[in-house]
Amino acid sequence: MFGAPGAIDYRSHPGQRDADAPAAVFAGMKSKEVTPLQDIKFLKGTIYSYKNRKVITRWLRDVCAAFQLKATTLALAVQLTDAYIIRSLETLAVQKCQLAAITALWIAAKFEELDEALPKLRQIVDVCDGAYTGEDVINMEEDVLDSFKWRIPHTTVMNHLYLLLHMHSLIPPYYGGGGAGAAEASCSGGDLIPVELIVVDPESKQRQAIRLAIPLHTTFQQILPQLCTAVRIPFSSAVEVFELLGSDFYVAKRIPLQETPGERRMAGLQQKRPLSAGAGTSGSAPLRLFLANSRQSSPIFAERDEVIVLKSVNGLLIHCALDLLGPEVVTHVEFLRLPSHVVALGVLALARCLVGHHTEETRIAIAFILKQLDIAGAQALAAADLLCDKYQEALTAPQGLPVPLVPLPADIRDRLKYVFSRGASA
Repeated sequence: MFGAPGAIDYRSHPGQRDADAPAAVFAGMKSKEVTPLQDIKFLKGTIYSYKNRKVITRWLRDVCAAFQLKATTLALAVQLTDAYIIRSLETLAVQKCQLAAITALWIAAKFEELDEALPKLRQIVDVCDGAYTGEDVINMEEDVLDSFKWRIPHTTVMNHLYLLLHMHSLIPPYYGGGGAGAAEASCSGGDLIPVELIVVDPESKQRQAIRLAIPLHTTFQQILPQLCTAVRIPFSSAVEVFELLGSDFYVAKRIPLQETPGERRMAGLQQKRPLSAGAGTSGSAPLRLFLANSRQSSPIFAERDEVIVLKSVNGLLIHCALDLLGPEVVTHVEFLRLPSHVVALGVLALARCLVGHHTEETRIAIAFILKQLDIAGAQALAAADLLCDKYQEALTAPQGLPVPLVPLPADIRDRLKYVFSRGASA
């Protein structure tokens, strides 16, 4: 995974604050993104040929992984490298391409990383095996910044991807059933309510549901020790309880500990959440819960009003989008022909189709984003389709990749066509 665990302040990204209207944030980001290349064929035979660019960008990917830098740092580093070298095709020596790339990475890290994660100049020099001196890097840094008139084009595909993930807090939850396998079950009596406690394996990021029954009229504060024991986390005053809504992608609402499960269920009925006869006591669908200790690390990826997107319960999707597919697109020259916001939506759609079980939920989410942001659905589908090809290549030759890969379903093309079925003609 890019970056040390917990290093990213997810809530600092665009579209987070309640006052931020996603469409307005998106319009500002779109106006500042790099203009796509109409034709990439002019790179053939230059110092930045397809082959040379592939070598450089994959080397940058490996350096980011070695330094545990964020995926946003990689995306910005590649974007700066592309822009600077393409502007300098006639004047830059081929031996200086690596110097330009590592300098672009250093600049990007200064934008994206916390101070303690920022590579030192000596580390930057060492990673190039002594091919350049510290003075070379500093002089190149000045040249790169001068070429941009010290105004860095820092809106990347990763920034757009964060915005799209944040927008999931605005999408109405989808109830298609399922989403986690049951570990154990215990339900009985009219004074009990069935619950599913969702736990996530930190390595595989797979979810599991622990099923049990809790009293209707006892506060969550009183039963919190029982819930902590069930999910095997230490009981403390820092443990928060969240209700999870949705099927593949969960949004959450924080549960006040003075509330009772019966009050929570009544609130769900008033909001017309679905009932599933036979799913548990009283014929109601189980109340799906997640527990997190906020003092250890923030569990929140995005929060808007009362709706929260949690990191770990959606960890597989976030990992697939930000750690697998996002870095994959920046290393392939073909994506330079597409706007970064279009590529970001293609990445999100493919990630959801890779890890999700409810294609209808993904279709609803994609339709919502297309409508809210007025993105060209046909272009985003083309980006996702192209990414399928590139990802398949990575699956057949995964040696040296910094993160484990998620298998590609046999019907992935059909899934993508379906999720873009409404809006792909735009």
